[in-house]
Amino acid sequence: GLKTGHTDAAGYGVTASAVRNGQRLILVLNGLRYPGKSSWWAEQYRGDEAARIFDMSFREFRQYKLFEKNAVVGTARVWHGTQKTVPMILGAPLNATMQVESKKGLKVSVSYDSPLKAPIAKGQRIGVLTVSAPDYPARSFALYAAQTVERAGIFARGLEGLSLLLGSKEAQ
Repeated sequence: GLKTGHTDAAGYGVTASAVRNGQRLILVLNGLRYPGKSSWWAEQYRGDEAARIFDMSFREFRQYKLFEKNAVVGTARVWHGTQKTVPMILGAPLNATMQVESKKGLKVSVSYDSPLKAPIAKGQRIGVLTVSAPDYPARSFALYAAQTVERAGIFARGLEGLSLLLGSKEAQ
């Protein structure tokens, strides 16, 4: 797809879309100036510039599939629950488009307020997944409980508290 235009304030511009090997890129260029040149030259230059940037972008950028929808990306410790942990999932697939060189430094981290206090409902937001890489802005995504964790009975909660007081590693 392609759309060109010109205004005195914005100069010459082009908006274009291209697909190569299943990857779609959208390009918006504005502010191009052509003093003393014909309108044909300006149109040719916009097309050439768009093609040059598309070629560079398809060469330098890739979309990486990081996680499928509902993929378990970590577990969170649960306090006073019928289970000691709950799996954490993303609500949607997670893909990242970045420079090929940035992928080498890709980091994915999971955080949550530990420990989570039961009860926890399936689908409840319980944490955050952060994706970062060199020359790539850090992005954060919500993590959700993959299953329900009921609150443990009073006896089990008491034992858990007692184990914590006595320094048991299992309670931590």
